[in-house]
Amino acid sequence: MKRHHRAVERSDRSLLKWVSGPTIAGLLDSSSYIYLILGTNELTFYPLVLLLKLAVLLGMAGNLDHARRFLPFGAVALSGILVSSFANGSLLMDAVKPVAVLASVILTLTIVGRDIRGYAMGMAVSSALVCTGYLASVATGAIESTGDRHDFFAGSHPNLGGELISSTLVMAAFVLRPRYFLPLAVTALYCTFLLQSRTSTIAIIISIACFCAFHSSIRIGWRNTALTMIALILGLVVVGAVFAAVQQDTLQALYSFLFDSVFLVEDQYRGGSSGFSGRDQHWLTAMQLISENPFLGAGPDFAARRESLQPHNWLLYAVSQFGIFGWAMAALFVTATATAIKREPLRLIALIPLLIPWLLNDRFLNFNAYPFVIYILAFMPFAVAKVRRPKAVCNPREAYRQSAPLSKI
Repeated sequence: MKRHHRAVERSDRSLLKWVSGPTIAGLLDSSSYIYLILGTNELTFYPLVLLLKLAVLLGMAGNLDHARRFLPFGAVALSGILVSSFANGSLLMDAVKPVAVLASVILTLTIVGRDIRGYAMGMAVSSALVCTGYLASVATGAIESTGDRHDFFAGSHPNLGGELISSTLVMAAFVLRPRYFLPLAVTALYCTFLLQSRTSTIAIIISIACFCAFHSSIRIGWRNTALTMIALILGLVVVGAVFAAVQQDTLQALYSFLFDSVFLVEDQYRGGSSGFSGRDQHWLTAMQLISENPFLGAGPDFAARRESLQPHNWLLYAVSQFGIFGWAMAALFVTATATAIKREPLRLIALIPLLIPWLLNDRFLNFNAYPFVIYILAFMPFAVAKVRRPKAVCNPREAYRQSAPLSKI
């Protein structure tokens, strides 16, 4: 009987490990594909997500102090949303959506606490489900395509799928072993190739490099890892030079595949000559909006209200929407991210790849897995509390009192 009870306890613990609060939060924060498949909309789906998070939080008695680092950013963001919306006559629903995102971040931080691995496990499961489901849908002809570019689920924009796949994979690097992560990463790469989501493809490639470098450093140290990477790059250059001399046509075909089919560098509509899908025009439009509305911004719904282009950059999004509040939000975000990197350098394994969509994609306060995970990475509490050194004591009696056993004080 005792052995049976122990086996049951071990199985229960194993189950709890997989269905813990942080894991459920990771699943919920990467669940945008579900409402696409079900054919519902954001206004119906995300209130349900918030209610589920609240239920998880109440069930596990989370600690609101885990969201403490996010509260200054959230307060400034809320002020910017309210002031800019009122000044620009924004629609109520367009003001409510970013507020709901802020509430969702607070709920996730409160649930997750310091358990980044549990949260990453939820993201990893979503990544595997999305990649498997998407490739199956493509194989069965359920996914439409325009030329060589495939849509995401239910005809949604390919970049939406690319962001979801890349951000969940990046988070999976925290928890998956190489034998699981690398096959999943290759699968995700193929998905983003079908979607022709280049920023996501680049983010995944960088994520693979960061993952390999981290695991190599555990085995052989950072110095040897750096030397190995340099030797690998030089080796590839030498092999490429030799291959070019022997098989020039094959190398040219590989070059054309990478630059024309994967990264679309020479594409008429999405290549370098197009300002990389017109992002230069998006950035110029955002800068013009900032110059016209330097203090209060143009409001959270300016793109629809003014029939304007989206900024396609996190910083330009913040400032064009909320003016001086956007600058304050950017300062708080960068400061929090720098502190997180200094205290826990491991977070770089996800933050470095996510820098690509942060610079180039059109998300700011959004429920999609990107940019949601960057707020979690920047503002979640640290695994180890900072140890403060005691102040130097000049008075000998005070020094003796501090060093004396508790029983003698």
